[in-house]
Amino acid sequence: MAHLHAERVALSTRRNACEALFSAVQVGSSLGLDSADRTRTQREPTIDTLFSLALLMRSATMLAAQRIQRGLFPADPPPDLAEALTAR
Repeated sequence: MAHLHAERVALSTRRNACEALFSAVQVGSSLGLDSADRTRTQREPTIDTLFSLALLMRSATMLAAQRIQRGLFPADPPPDLAEALTAR
């Protein structure tokens, strides 16, 4: 009986972690709606793609922040790159 309780607690913990990640991505990427509703679509691959892109962007942002913090990547782009980006 104790092992069933342990399994239930482990599954609940994992579910909470997944929900927390989904909520963070949903808020950070504006995938959600104004209320507690979830984004709905008839095409499931659309949601999979949006969620995958949001996770990728979140990972890239975290990596860039770590590189900037360690001094491996400048916080501001070099002047020539900044000019090239704004010239478009």
